[in-house]
Amino acid sequence: MIPSRETQTSLLLILMLYFTASSDADLRLMVRVGDEVALACRSDFYIRGGCETITWLFTSTNPTVKLFETGQIHQEAAAKSDRLSVTADCSLVIKKVSLEDVGLYTCRKQGSDFNISLSVIHILQYLHLKARVGDEVTLPCENINHDCKTITWLFTSKSQTVKLFETGKIHQDAAAKSDRLSLTADCSLVIKKVSLEDAGIYACRQFINGQPGSTGSVFDSQSW
Repeated sequence: MIPSRETQTSLLLILMLYFTASSDADLRLMVRVGDEVALACRSDFYIRGGCETITWLFTSTNPTVKLFETGQIHQEAAAKSDRLSVTADCSLVIKKVSLEDVGLYTCRKQGSDFNISLSVIHILQYLHLKARVGDEVTLPCENINHDCKTITWLFTSKSQTVKLFETGKIHQDAAAKSDRLSLTADCSLVIKKVSLEDAGIYACRQFINGQPGSTGSVFDSQSW
């Protein structure tokens, strides 16, 4: 009998700045600086008339601006028009994502809105860590005040971001693997029985009075 190879998951610890957008959205996405991202509008919006009747809006610290209207890039978005485009299904594509792109994106059709919150991470330094499938790993939450009720752990895989912990307890988004997740007294995230599905980006974020506060650790795990 030939012994089977142990499957390993490579955990890549990344020290980075994490710039978060509003959490009041239908969909939350997190991407890296320099990435290209497609923000998909609701499919029924497209079916009922095409992109000519779609408006894309962007809200950040500045007043809301129009990015796309009546089938073309709006003049208010002229400064970054070379990085913006809209696909046949009305998705908004942003090339070479930068920190200025953090914010709330709204796809609007005849008074109906679909909101997407886009957060951006800026990589500062890489550190490597390896774990075998089945191991237990602890991801520390650093540079924050250790009140776990103010801590949110986020997990991003395939451009989809879900909450793992919020207000000190497992979030409903993580219900399927709640038996493998826990928090320590210092708000570190513990993952038991690591599997390949755990590959992705983990971000520790502190919210004070509902507003984003300090950024803790962010981990990018890649399976191989």
